Amino acid sequence: MIDAAFGRYVRQAQDCLEQAEGATWETDKEAWLKLAEEWMEMARKVQRQSSYEH
Repeated sequence: MIDAAFGRYVRQAQDCLEQAEGATWETDKEAWLKLAEEWMEMARKVQRQSSYEH
């Protein structure tokens, strides 16, 4: 389950990065990049939890 969550969070981050690349407004780009970072932070938290459990 942790691996599934990690993968889902990373995919969400990648989607946000793709949206940022296509953004025409700088404020939109910044918002997408912030969301990508938040998804990656959640992925890192899940990964840390996984390493503690093993």
